[in-house]
Order: sequence, then structure tokens, then C-alpha cells
Amino acid sequence: MNNRPEDRVTALAQINTIFSVLERNLRTALSGPLLIATGMGITLIPLFELLFSLSVDPIITQLVNTNMCQIVIFIQRTLFYWTSFALIGRHFSTKTGKNPFLEKIFDDIGKPFPFIAVATGGVMAFAGYSALISPIILLLIGTLFLFFGQFTTAVVRYNAYNLIAAGIIGVWLSTLHIPHLWMFLVVYQGLSFISIGIILNKKVVPDSIN
Repeated sequence: MNNRPEDRVTALAQINTIFSVLERNLRTALSGPLLIATGMGITLIPLFELLFSLSVDPIITQLVNTNMCQIVIFIQRTLFYWTSFALIGRHFSTKTGKNPFLEKIFDDIGKPFPFIAVATGGVMAFAGYSALISPIILLLIGTLFLFFGQFTTAVVRYNAYNLIAAGIIGVWLSTLHIPHLWMFLVVYQGLSFISIGIILNKKVVPDSIN
């Protein structure tokens, strides 16, 4: 194989161009308004859960067999949050509209991710590990953001590490049986989304990728 210095310089230039295209397109797809709106929705989850526990859950408990009660409540929550965040995503999302390959990357990664998160949380709940759901979801989302952060900005990368660290700490804290720990972790996740969105809105020039 030819490995002349000029060939290596050309290859590095091509790689830099590819990363620049990815950076600009992923920054568009990972939009500030979308993250802010999603973060606000996530932060309100504890409030929604309180309202559900005071209104909908007692009705389900009375109408549904005891063995099926938790399954019905889980399905109801999944449909509510799935629909709510899907509507937020549809309203605030932006398409690159320039690169079909990048569009496919986002479809391949972005679309299956909610299924993975919901399925993981559901299985853990029915297996008796409900306290670990929020920390594990933080780890999953942090890992996803870590991938996105390689092509966007250091802000996304740093917040990805924060989410991963919060998930790991959350796993440990779950052994201490802290009341309502999941609420604190969910609010932390929502505030992280909001902070990323605010900073992305202010950023005009993309960070360079080293």
C-alpha cells in the first residue's frame, strides 16, 4: 500500500472534512430548543407521577385485577410519556435535509433507543429492581450522548460524562434505600438536558474536534 506523506496529509484532510460535515449536521439534529423542551418534560415527570398516583392509579386499582394492576399502570404510563415526548420531538425536531446518510444514522440510532430504554425499565420493574431503573436509564442516555458528543460539541460530551457518573452513583445510592431517589435522578437528567439546550442555543461556532 502506498503510504507517502502527501497521501497521509490528503487522508487527514478528507477525515477532517467528514468530521466537519458530521459536526454541523448532528448539531442541527441535536437542537437546543428540542433539548430544552425535552428537559422540561423530564423535569416534570415527578409531578406527573404524583398526579397519576392521586387520580388515575386508584381508578385502575379498583377496576383491574390485582395481578394485572401493575401491568396496566405501566402500559398507561408508557403510552402517556411516549406520546408526550413524541409530540415534543415532532414539534421541535429539525432535519438535516442535506445528507441522506446522516439521516439514516439518526434513524438507525434514534428510533430504536426509546424501545431499548422502555424495555429495560419495564423488565427491571417486573424483576423487582425498580430502584435501579433511573440510574440505568441515565447510563444509557449518557452513553448515547457520548456518541453524539464526538461529532458535536464538548458541552454534549461533558454532560454525557455527568449523566454516566450520575447513573453509576445512582446505582450505589440505590443500595442505601433513599426515599424518592428516582425523583432526584430524573430531575437531574431533565436539568442536564435543559443546560445542554441553552448552551447549544448560544453557541454559534462549532467546537473543533481534536
